[in-house]
Amino acid sequence: IEGPAIKGFSVIATANTRDKGGNELSAAWKRRCNIVVLPAPESLEAEMDIVKTRIGQLSESLDLNARLPEAEVVEKVCTIFRELRSGATLDGKQKIKTTTGVLSPAEAISLLANSMALAGSFGSGDVTDYDLAAGLQGAVVKEDEKDQKVWEEYLENIMKKRGSGWLSLYKECKELNH
Repeated sequence: IEGPAIKGFSVIATANTRDKGGNELSAAWKRRCNIVVLPAPESLEAEMDIVKTRIGQLSESLDLNARLPEAEVVEKVCTIFRELRSGATLDGKQKIKTTTGVLSPAEAISLLANSMALAGSFGSGDVTDYDLAAGLQGAVVKEDEKDQKVWEEYLENIMKKRGSGWLSLYKECKELNH
């Protein structure tokens, strides 16, 4: 098809600020774009609301044959991502290393949708710690060998010490990490 674009036609593209592709665009390309920067959600609760809403929508449209993850499951994923993004535990008491990956709410949504697909296709339909661990490993450790070390340290220094509510997830992550 040749000719000018139809009036009102738009192309919308997204990128996270830590994604290499979006930040490596040429100055000429960037001049031709309207760039809108959306900050990460201010609170854990706001991030959880975004993730839960989008997971509910995806679950309906993708027919994942799994039940929506419990609030505590969403909270664990959002907590891990927020801490690894910020470089500190949510209570601010312990500094941790950050990963090179994005770990955005969009990544949390993707991880939970994948966990639901696993649970619906190969499990009972309930998202288990095994389903989460399988997704977490891939979300946190992307390309950089350094991320593997950061993840191992997070497991041992943060997750392992969080108590019984986190112990099963810790064990599944530890098992898949080997």
